[in-house]
Formats: sequence, structure tokens, C-alpha cells
Amino acid sequence: MFRLLRHKAEQKKWALKQVLETEKLVVIKDLEEAKKEVQDRLKIKEKELYKYKFKIKDLQKTKQVLTHRT
Repeated sequence: MFRLLRHKAEQKKWALKQVLETEKLVVIKDLEEAKKEVQDRLKIKEKELYKYKFKIKDLQKTKQVLTHRT
């Protein structure tokens, strides 16, 4: 009887371990997807920032030229 209870407990423990591993993999996958989305948004923002920096430099050059002319 003790062996039977022990065997059932081990089976439940193994099944629970499998469920937890599966859930862990799902959570990891979700977190990786969220990380990728954040990285993609960051790349887009960096591109916009680069465009604005270029525009600022261009405007500063134009300002220098106009200042020099006057």
C-alpha cells in the first residue's frame, strides 16, 4: 500500500513538473516576443532621432550662412 501511494505521488509530481515546464516555456516565449517588439520600436525611434539630428545640423548650417550674409 505504501509503495502504491508513493508511486502515485511520484506520478503526480512528474506530471506537475511537466505542466510547470510547459508553462515556463510559454512565459519565456511571450517575454521574448515582448522584448522583440520593444526593440523594434526602439529602432524606429532611433531612426527618427537620427533624422531630427540631421535636420538640426542642416538648419544650423543654413543659419550660419544667413548670419554670415547679413
